[in-house]
Amino acid sequence: MGDIPDALCLTIDLFGFSNFMMIYVDEPQLIFKLLDFFQERITSYLEQILSKGASTLYRIVGPEYATPPYFSPADGDIEISEAREILGKNIVLFGNIEERLFEVGTKEDIRREVKKTIEAGKKAGNFVLCPTAMPLNTPLDNRIKDNIKYYIDFGLEFGKY
Repeated sequence: MGDIPDALCLTIDLFGFSNFMMIYVDEPQLIFKLLDFFQERITSYLEQILSKGASTLYRIVGPEYATPPYFSPADGDIEISEAREILGKNIVLFGNIEERLFEVGTKEDIRREVKKTIEAGKKAGNFVLCPTAMPLNTPLDNRIKDNIKYYIDFGLEFGKY
């Protein structure tokens, strides 16, 4: 599985997150031009490598930047059914569990989100339950460890088709 940064990730990497946010507030049109610039190149790159037979399993990185409190949910939040409608049936969707849930969620929060996500994923077609990221801190806090275990257990419980 390869990682492909999205246009937002590449744009933010140019400036660093803090500088990006200041530029976005002052000159949003510049940011949108850069997003278009990078998106054209990402599309061209993917078309090229896929036409040469490269693996077709990619994890897109970067959308997590478009989340509250920095951007409104309308900038990056999308339901699985909406993504399926836009992308069609030949794409396997991954995700829909926010990494932050491992840090602040309760066992019941994990259960509810995993169940809801898997049910939506089943209806939408090809789907893999996956968190947006994994916690980076080491050693892991016991709450995070427990929540990751709950996530796996509930995924196995509700993930049977």
